[in-house]
Amino acid sequence: MLSLQHIVRARMKTQLREEFMQMVVSRLDPTATSRYLPSISEIRVTEFDFEDIFCKVLQQNGVRGEDFETDQFDFVIWEQADEGSGEYVRFISDILCNFHRNHVLCMSFLEFVVKRNHVLARMVFRHQEFNVAYCLIYDSISINEFKKIAAWDLEIGSDIFRNNQLPVLLYACDCALIQNSTFEKMKQLVQTHGADIMLWTSSENNLTNVNSFLRHGYIMNTEYRHHMEEKIEFMVNCCPAALKKHVVRRGNEKENAFTIVLSRCSDVANERHHMIVNRVFQYVDMDDLHEVYNEFGHTLLDLVKISGNAVVTQYLAEKFGNPP
Repeated sequence: MLSLQHIVRARMKTQLREEFMQMVVSRLDPTATSRYLPSISEIRVTEFDFEDIFCKVLQQNGVRGEDFETDQFDFVIWEQADEGSGEYVRFISDILCNFHRNHVLCMSFLEFVVKRNHVLARMVFRHQEFNVAYCLIYDSISINEFKKIAAWDLEIGSDIFRNNQLPVLLYACDCALIQNSTFEKMKQLVQTHGADIMLWTSSENNLTNVNSFLRHGYIMNTEYRHHMEEKIEFMVNCCPAALKKHVVRRGNEKENAFTIVLSRCSDVANERHHMIVNRVFQYVDMDDLHEVYNEFGHTLLDLVKISGNAVVTQYLAEKFGNPP
């Protein structure tokens, strides 16, 4: 049985949230008569102040001005127990899940929760229904806005780009072509979060971001508009340790960047195949060559010989001597 204190708190939360929603909607559309957001894609706002609205709601309910800055009322904005399909949950979801259509509203709300309370902000940033990490791949989110979100991620410790439920960086690298705008954000992410973010793997897929790019990307594409050479150079060089990280396939066969490129780049007459082999295998060492890669006891060097890949064989002979 709920205590009187819990009952009063729950009623207060419901009432303040209803007033908060109504005031947000009224700011967006002064003619609105309900608490439901107007169509997000039709809203045109250049700035929005959630903090001001929240303080006005508190003020209207008798909260003293000196208490506005405390966190004792932040449960009204969001708390751990807020799940499911309630009206308020849908309201916040409409703001955050549609930020590719109206990013001003989304950015304003994210800034609001970061300034209010880092614990509160972490819950919002990490919530799997709100998809904040998709800022990496939405074109409508500019590089400057992405920098803000990445900086907030570091400030509050939400770590949204290493999220097993939403491995958005892996999604981007697993595509045939990484969009140019996404690529610029990826470079920024490595700069702010460190190169080892490219080494992180989702529990759903042990293939690193870099190796997913090498396996599934159109790395043979030479159209200038895709800037594939720049992408290959960055992906290979930003975190060499990611190239060596294995995923185990059927028969306990290890796969990493070396085996991926061994299977994809074997045409001696193709200069691009030589270029990719040179870039990736520059990071191979003797320990890598003699590491066992499958249940038959084959080393990487054995796999090279078995493959008959003359491009890789030639490179290794020049790098280590003939035979390596």
